[in-house]
Amino acid sequence: MQSNEILAVVDSVSTEKGLEKDVIFTAIEIAIASASQRHFHEDADLFVKIDRTTGEYSTHRNWIVFDENNEEFHPETHITTSDSNLALDDIYTKERQHSFWKNRDSGCKTSNVTESKRS
Repeated sequence: MQSNEILAVVDSVSTEKGLEKDVIFTAIEIAIASASQRHFHEDADLFVKIDRTTGEYSTHRNWIVFDENNEEFHPETHITTSDSNLALDDIYTKERQHSFWKNRDSGCKTSNVTESKRS
């Protein structure tokens, strides 16, 4: 779904159903995150943010900084202290901003990957 389509859907549903736009944006964010979840491990921590003005969205994925020698370490949900440069139990987040333009192979282009670190 392109950014202008997201904004059109939000406006249309808000007008027709009398719902607050933020409720509709949140539902779309959850739906995109749910669809994205199929490409990752079922326990991957994903969330989506939609810019309420432009309709552009970004997908975020969190990993827990975990001891790689712990038997519960799983690479789909955990990241090491050396890979994240964070302390154990901190949250490591990677963001992927999505912009749309036609691409012969996939129909859309994903760009602007950024990483952030939170304690």
